[in-house]
Amino acid sequence: MRDFLCAAKEIVPFAKDLVLMAAAIVASYVGIKGLGSWRRQLRGNAEYQLAKNILAAIYELREAVSNASQAYLKSRSHVADILAETI
Repeated sequence: MRDFLCAAKEIVPFAKDLVLMAAAIVASYVGIKGLGSWRRQLRGNAEYQLAKNILAAIYELREAVSNASQAYLKSRSHVADILAETI
């Protein structure tokens, strides 16, 4: 029995060190994977925000072109009416 206790006193610290080393390796792996996911999320958010801003700018441009086109057509119609009245 004494031999078993002596052997256990030598094995327990070694086993504890192995478990701590394995935990450190697992924690490092999880941390690295987490940072990769975080980086992909940041890149995705930046791309989403850029696409959203571009789409808003395109809609504003479309509205400005539409307004300018309508104003031009109204002025041209008004000029045609004036010319028709004078003839």
